[in-house]
Amino acid sequence: MSLSKAAVREALARHPWFAGEAAPVLESLMLTGHTVAYPRNAQIFSKSEPGDSLMIVLEGVIKIWTVSMDGRESVLAFLGNGDLLGEIAALDGGPRTANATSMEPVEAFLWRRGAFMEVLRDYPDFALRVVTLLCTRLRQTNVMIEATVQLPMAARVARALVGLLRRAGHETKDGWKLDFRLTQRDLGAYIGLARENVNRQLKLWEADGVIRLERGEVVVIDRDALECLAELDEG
Repeated sequence: MSLSKAAVREALARHPWFAGEAAPVLESLMLTGHTVAYPRNAQIFSKSEPGDSLMIVLEGVIKIWTVSMDGRESVLAFLGNGDLLGEIAALDGGPRTANATSMEPVEAFLWRRGAFMEVLRDYPDFALRVVTLLCTRLRQTNVMIEATVQLPMAARVARALVGLLRRAGHETKDGWKLDFRLTQRDLGAYIGLARENVNRQLKLWEADGVIRLERGEVVVIDRDALECLAELDEG
């Protein structure tokens, strides 16, 4: 798997940090990074290890996860094409805040911390943009967490599925499907529910004709119904 420079530029153009940046900034970013590839189920980095790099995903899906005090896995995010990872530790020089594992073969564009920081020093306006967008994301995360914990179980499961499908899903003649294989255990870890609770809810939706479960895959038959169950505010 080897992607072109054009694919890297396209990925940068999709991410808020880089979209609309002047040519010199983008050229510096292209020159200071390089592509890396990982097979399925590879440990890309581990929590608490030094954060010496950040990368943008060009192809594939990466699971960001940690382990709670009681030993349960908690999935923080599923990152795909155009998503950035490793930026917190790479920017502040601290240890990794979570684990990253490839869910399928992944190709990414990676910058070493020193090289990326040099670009930030050379282009102060770009650095300010990064800081502003990090603060915006933090605010959005706080709002999302506050809203999610107040939702009933069905709405939490529906909202998680809709969010993942909108970011990494596609419509087929059989229904709305994810671009990657998602186990019920991973879905439960993503929303803080036991796999058994997730399975029970999915079975209810299958009986109602909202979804279909096939070979461990969730196929959404009635997209409108699932989005309604997610209690999303589109305004």
